Amino acid sequence: MEKEIRLLNDLIIKIENKDFDLEAWKSSTIIILESIFSDNNQKIRQIENIKLRSGGIATTNTSHFWHNMDSCKKRGKEILEACIIELENFGLSKKEDAKNNSYGITAGGNINIGNVSGQYAIGENIMQTQSVNQNDFRELIESLHAFQNNIDKLELPIDDKNIINGNISTVIKEVNKKNPSISIIQEKFKSTIKTIKEAGKTIENISELYDPAKKIAKLVGISLSYFL
Repeated sequence: MEKEIRLLNDLIIKIENKDFDLEAWKSSTIIILESIFSDNNQKIRQIENIKLRSGGIATTNTSHFWHNMDSCKKRGKEILEACIIELENFGLSKKEDAKNNSYGITAGGNINIGNVSGQYAIGENIMQTQSVNQNDFRELIESLHAFQNNIDKLELPIDDKNIINGNISTVIKEVNKKNPSISIIQEKFKSTIKTIKEAGKTIENISELYDPAKKIAKLVGISLSYFL
């Protein structure tokens, strides 16, 4: 229980960082909440619903611009504080406690992921040092490149496209490391899908995107329901 509360407190502290990135923070927060609670927990939906909005009016002599970042930060902090209070008073449900104590299904803790055969395992204090399965490694890299090369089919705004290309490039770079971090890979690919959703697009009907996405999800332990 102390570990979970410490992770949540760390997320609260990050909100006050000068270089705070709301979307990156949301992605990390969702991954951690999914590792603590069930995937359909209401708190996760509340984090997903935090949206940065901005606007402004420009005239000849002056300009007035606004954004709701302070409100987003406040809401994020309130949600995490509520999570901590829930854990302190009620603990984890039996189902969630069992999930957090099982191997291969939770993200968080001290994870050292080496090149493994088959799907990556995800869990606290899991050490994997199996020999490299070159077919799986090659399939992951090829699927990432295929996804990135076909992103133009979504006809996204340039800013969203740049975000996605940056995320995928980060994932490819991480996968090529000697000891890739599964949490970074998951976070960046989930952030990619979230950017697509927020742009009002879907990959379900585009086989050139959906097929490699399914392969990536299988190899890094992301539920296919996340794409829906």
